[in-house]
Amino acid sequence: MLVTKKDCANGPAYIEIGSYKFEAVCSFTYLGSEVNCKNDISDEIKKRVVAANKCLHGLRKHLKSQLIPRKTKTMMYKVLIRSGLSYASETWPLSRSDERLLSIFERVKRLEWAGHIIRASENRTIKKMLNTKPEGNRRVGRPRLRWEEYVWQDIRILGVKNWRNVASNGEEW
Repeated sequence: MLVTKKDCANGPAYIEIGSYKFEAVCSFTYLGSEVNCKNDISDEIKKRVVAANKCLHGLRKHLKSQLIPRKTKTMMYKVLIRSGLSYASETWPLSRSDERLLSIFERVKRLEWAGHIIRASENRTIKKMLNTKPEGNRRVGRPRLRWEEYVWQDIRILGVKNWRNVASNGEEW
């Protein structure tokens, strides 16, 4: 099998090397990733976003379970969902639309979780953590962004005013 930039519409083309005959193709799957002659990764990214959403839906019961520790849930998300979404992404020639597609996926999931936290009862630990401001001083240098600051950035991008009130209504959020 050989990937070529030439149009494959004229029928299959073959290349012979010694006694071996290779068919020229426009795309093929290699190690679970689709490689095509245009070096376009958009279809692969869309396929991975759909697969990550399916995985999230399948793990929903476990991720919402109060019997599983938060640390384990975080590990499940990173290992099963995020790694599948970004497998071999270091080699992707991303366009701006591809980058936007990936950031939209993360933003949607982050905002879904933020809405879930806002609608939680006041005595839940996660709600107390969101409403508590840490005391003390931060280290010298640029501070790492907190999760809520990422949510604020997402809210600014969407232009939502008073996001906590909007998020408290699950239908509107």
